[in-house]
Amino acid sequence: MRSRGSHRTLAAEGRPSILFVFHGSRSLPGWMVRRVLTQQVGRTDAEALRLVKEG
Repeated sequence: MRSRGSHRTLAAEGRPSILFVFHGSRSLPGWMVRRVLTQQVGRTDAEALRLVKEG
């Protein structure tokens, strides 16, 4: 994971990088998790919902 200010980039070999804003005292809202999974990772809405429910 790389960071610059409050921006974090998660990277794993063979997977797309994920960029998000992180503030340690706050949780990511569900809509933001959905947006990351659908727009940055390329999952469908149904796949994103399943992944979030599985935790």
